[in-house]
Amino acid sequence: MKKYLVFLLCALLCAGLLTGCWQAEPLEEESPELLQPSDAPEEDSGQSLLPEQLALPYAPDRFLDPVTCPDGMQQVVASLLCEGLFRLGPDFEPQSWLCASYTANADFTSYTFVLREGATFSDGSPLTAADVRATLDRARTSDRYRARLSGITAVSAGEGAVTVSLSSPNSGLPALLDIPILKSGTEAAPVGTGPYLLSQTESGAWLVANQAWWRGTRQPTDRIALVEAADQDTMLYRFTSLDVQLITADLTGASPISVTGNVSYQDTDTTVFQYIGCNTARQPLDDPAFRRALSIAANRGRIVSAFLSGHGDAAQFPLSPVSPLYPTELERSYSRDNLTAALDQSGYLGGRTLILLVNSENSFKTSVANYLAESFTS
Repeated sequence: MKKYLVFLLCALLCAGLLTGCWQAEPLEEESPELLQPSDAPEEDSGQSLLPEQLALPYAPDRFLDPVTCPDGMQQVVASLLCEGLFRLGPDFEPQSWLCASYTANADFTSYTFVLREGATFSDGSPLTAADVRATLDRARTSDRYRARLSGITAVSAGEGAVTVSLSSPNSGLPALLDIPILKSGTEAAPVGTGPYLLSQTESGAWLVANQAWWRGTRQPTDRIALVEAADQDTMLYRFTSLDVQLITADLTGASPISVTGNVSYQDTDTTVFQYIGCNTARQPLDDPAFRRALSIAANRGRIVSAFLSGHGDAAQFPLSPVSPLYPTELERSYSRDNLTAALDQSGYLGGRTLILLVNSENSFKTSVANYLAESFTS
């Protein structure tokens, strides 16, 4: 995200990833305990409060290899099979997972990651440095992770440790290594260290709780059915017909999933931003004071509420607001008075036309661009 700092006019919002869960009866509040067994008797309504089984959609013709499988629910399913050296906490700070400890050289161009003892794959075999190296090497050439790992020049495996060499200093490398690790040679039917393992039988595909999970924690359900949904339309149909109970929905995408009815939503913080970049080589956008005025003119709170129904966070800086690095003290509240003052300070006299370039296939971005054009004009 650092590369956007030079060109950034304003970070409009940090988008949330929406998950929808079907429920037979409305709940008074969202409950994280939906999968926990309940001792309460069912209401005599002819309809149970929970479905007979928990089911997730997936595309069987697309492998669950977390390095190459599509984004969305395929990634959600894969994340239950495989884990990374690190995982990002709620504040996007890296937490050690399959990595027990690590060291870096003085200029942060070389790291050594020590693997956690006792971590095993779901087939009982031990996690090895060779498996980690193989996954990272594959990820370096994949569409999903190529840009993220472009600074890595080499990965080497030792006895219980992996060394990563970089082309330039990067003190934040651990935050980039939440990439799921799988056992070498199991890309078609991934074997990972995660809380579930993949079981494929004549009756269908299942995620089965990994009884030998290295963390030793029991899962809220022992089996999760995988229901075929090869495309977005099929997945949405499966959800609305109650065949599956969970889908993801990115309201800022080109083809957002929108469902209505008796569903509950859970917002998940992401590092996905919608932002305006500006051509700093053209007048008046070459003037930092004028760009600052435009940034103040963007009513981010209004954009989140009007175009995302509140499913997002307004952000004035290219960091998630939940990050400890986010400079809350530098934020300025939207107001016409602040805008007027900023325009006066910039010395702008008007008379120029700004052109907003936007992806016409994305209804969300087009709507926001029209709103901003009206705001800037007024």
